[in-house]
Amino acid sequence: NSASEALSIYENTLGMRDILRRNLNLPPEAVVKILYRMEAELRAWRRGNPGQANPPVASYSQIPEARAVEEVFDRITISTNWQGFVKNWLPLLNIQPVLQQAITQGKLAPSKAIVLNRASDRPEDVARLMEQVIAQKLSLEQARQLVDEFKGKANPKQPPSPLEQRASQISTTIRAVKRLPPQDQKEALELFDRLEEILRRGKR
Repeated sequence: NSASEALSIYENTLGMRDILRRNLNLPPEAVVKILYRMEAELRAWRRGNPGQANPPVASYSQIPEARAVEEVFDRITISTNWQGFVKNWLPLLNIQPVLQQAITQGKLAPSKAIVLNRASDRPEDVARLMEQVIAQKLSLEQARQLVDEFKGKANPKQPPSPLEQRASQISTTIRAVKRLPPQDQKEALELFDRLEEILRRGKR
């Protein structure tokens, strides 16, 4: 069922990290860094080779451990390759404890936990949103919308200052000056000269 699948993904994430740690003879944090470096390297390769299938890492990677990582994933039967592991599973290791607990209890899907983890650094905020997702049985997309709404309220967009508003209108003002009679254009230029003088004074 979905609860056991969620727990399996979380446990497999921990298990794969441990297998990689033992195969590479590196601490867990070093393994995670290598995986994220491999992902960045692959993104760079894709930008230079659009539309092509991903090649074996040995054909392009400059990371010494990359081939060993790929070989581990080739040997072990799990429902993802190393790219999917980095994108969809590895973030589970960095989510807040309240979300990890909900996953292990079978209450929350890992994909929703990753989305909820982006909502706030405050555990109480995340816990409140998580309870809403669970109680209302929200879909992944609905959970994303809930997080977006929360972040929008928590960080409301500030209105532009009077100076920013005027600065955004400067090109319109200059075009309007060009249409003025010569005497008015002269007065406008004098004002521009005054503005430039103030700006130069501010740089001193």
